[in-house]
Amino acid sequence: MAADALDPRTLGEHDTSSYETDGFAFRPFTEDAVCDWVWGHSFGRRAPILAPESLAYYYVRG
Repeated sequence: MAADALDPRTLGEHDTSSYETDGFAFRPFTEDAVCDWVWGHSFGRRAPILAPESLAYYYVRG
């Protein structure tokens, strides 16, 4: 599965000290992180790719 998946770290990461800040909304990505994955299309690879759902969709809460 890893060969078909996007490594979220390639999109950029926050400074390490940010994760230690009280109330910081994000956590660092690890390969054993539990998240939902969805299929998309990579124009760079010209192939299907798995991406974390939280990065693939923009949610509007109302």
